[in-house]
Amino acid sequence: LARSIYQAFINYKEKNNTMPHLDCVYGLKARLYMWVEDYANAAVYARKAIDEAMETHVDRPFRLLLMGGEPFIEFDLIKKILEYVRGRSQGRDVFVKTVTNGTLVHGEVQQWLADNRDLFHASLSLDGSREVHNRNRCNSYDSIDIDFFLRTYGNNAEASMVACPDNMDNLAM
Repeated sequence: LARSIYQAFINYKEKNNTMPHLDCVYGLKARLYMWVEDYANAAVYARKAIDEAMETHVDRPFRLLLMGGEPFIEFDLIKKILEYVRGRSQGRDVFVKTVTNGTLVHGEVQQWLADNRDLFHASLSLDGSREVHNRNRCNSYDSIDIDFFLRTYGNNAEASMVACPDNMDNLAM
């Protein structure tokens, strides 16, 4: 599978190097395909990375993973990226994905995700029970519309969980 799909990653810091959207007890600190720090030109850098990735292996399906902090802080940028990928796809098998903590997925964001689920998927990062999730993620459990993800993606709904001592009992073996 790894040889048949070309993947690109775009990771970005939150504006002005601020703390993440939620001040979680852990956080992703990885540098992936492209690290966007210049927000004035973020769409330009994203297009450049997408062009390079799509032109590298034109015979393979293309997958783009948008990482953050919380990606939907940059909802306008995500919309521009998807519009650009959709325009570049020209019948090619392409798909864009992100992982969100879900706290900003309401209203316009929900409608956009539902309208674009043919090409864009948002996985929910959820750390288990309300108690465990709230301990790790600033009492944010009740801010997440979990049912939206289930309604929108059905059997393709995804959740990811950061394994930590507090939620190890929630893992199925």
